[in-house]
This record gives sequence, structure tokens and C-alpha cells, in this order.
Amino acid sequence: MMNDKLKNICVRELRTFATVIVLLLYCVKRIYWIVAVNGNFLTEPRTKVKRVELCIGLSDPCHVALSYGSDHYRLHLSMSPIRFLFNILISSLFILSVSSTFPLLPFHHHLPDELHPAVQVKRAIMAHQFLIAHNCVRAAYGLSPLRWNRTVAKYAHRWADQRAADCQLMHSPDSPYGENMFWSKKSHWGPTEVVKCWADEKVYYNQKTNECINGEKCDHFTQLVWKDTERVGCGRVRCNNDKGFLYVCSYDPPGNYYFEGPFGGTFTKSIAYPPPGSV
Repeated sequence: MMNDKLKNICVRELRTFATVIVLLLYCVKRIYWIVAVNGNFLTEPRTKVKRVELCIGLSDPCHVALSYGSDHYRLHLSMSPIRFLFNILISSLFILSVSSTFPLLPFHHHLPDELHPAVQVKRAIMAHQFLIAHNCVRAAYGLSPLRWNRTVAKYAHRWADQRAADCQLMHSPDSPYGENMFWSKKSHWGPTEVVKCWADEKVYYNQKTNECINGEKCDHFTQLVWKDTERVGCGRVRCNNDKGFLYVCSYDPPGNYYFEGPFGGTFTKSIAYPPPGSV
């Protein structure tokens, strides 16, 4: 009686496992089935399986039958009941020994937040939006498009993380890159809106004299359209204590060199001036 119950349990578990495997294979667009025919293994490409028959028993040899169009293949798996139960027992003991040595915890508990799949997808979408927004602005001035760079993006995100405590628009000291920063109180500001806000500074840039006018800032715009910049990377963080959101974009090579214009040329005036005594 107990032997029959054990048999039924083993059969049920094996059928469940085999069903999952077959369903996974069924979802693949192009599958190469290994078919046993008279002891010879043949590899046949099958793009779609029309019918799957699964029969697993202890008294009779196991078989899996696959139908494709007019073709029908049958895979025989011969195994005695005693050998079948023995294999189940050995496999169970192995799993128990491994799980006791290495406790099985949910995989996401071991993942840092930045490596969580949902975070990765969100960052990828944000990167695409930032890149498209930058290149739309540059295309309006006939400039070459920027490329997204992971190293530059990591630098930007790392600096944004360091500013998460106070959420201050403080530029990274001794940065090898150019840098634009933006702060918002609410989360509805996306990459497109942030870049547009920087691009709107164009009305305060005098291209003839190479200076910002009316006491306004225009260096975010000039970095956007700096001709020699080739790579960009951006990051966004939520600041502590509901202080808002901070956006940082880094640019390589950097722009806004003293007495140089974004579209080329040198000038007597500058978008930004060096600190007194530094030159």
C-alpha cells in the first residue's frame, strides 16, 4: 500500500516536471528535437509542434510522442520501477544535502537595488529618453548625435547618489566630464522635460559675442550643443527626506571651455569665466 502511494507521488511529480519542460520547449520558435528511432539519434528541426503526448508510468516503459504535421515521432524511455524509485531517492537526498549546506533564499534578497531587474529596465528606458532628447536638440543645429556611454553614466549616477542627502545643485569637483544638473520637487519631470528645460536657455545665449545675456544662465544649453562632445551618460536619484529629485548628465569630452564657443571659434568673451587668479 505504502509502495503504491510512493509510486503515485513520484509519478505525479515527474509528470508535473515533464509537462513544464514540454511547455517551455513548445514556446521556442525553432526547436531541434532529438528523436530516437531504432536506437539511432536524429536531429530534426521543428518550427511548431501540433500535438504533444506524454505518458509516464512505472509498469510500462515511459514514452513521449511528438506530432508535427503528418510526421509522428515517439521517444521511448525504458526504466524499471525499482530503478526509477532509486533515482528519485538519490536525487532527493542530493537536493536535501545541498539545500542544508547552502540555504535557499529568494534570489532577489541577494541583489543590490541597482542590480534588480526592474531597476535595470527603468534605467534603460530613462537612458533611451535622455539620449533621444539630447540628439533632437543637436539635430536642430546640424550637430552629430551623441552616444550613450555606461562609464560616463555611472559617474553621473554616482555623483547624484552623493548629493542625495542634501539635494543641492553642486557640481562634481575635478570631474573629467562636462556636467548638467537639474532639481525637481515632484517626480513628473522626465528626461525629455529636463533636457527641454536646458535647451530653452538658448534664448539667453548670444552666439555672436559668446556670452549669456540678461544675467541669465545659458551654459546648460551650450553643453548640450557643444560640437566636440561625443558621449553622454545621465543619472537620477530621489533625495532623502522628500527633498525632491536630482538629475545629473555628464558629457565626454566636456564643453564650455573658457573663451570658446559651442559651435567652434575663440572669443574675447566667455560663457563662463575662470576663477580670479586661476589663469
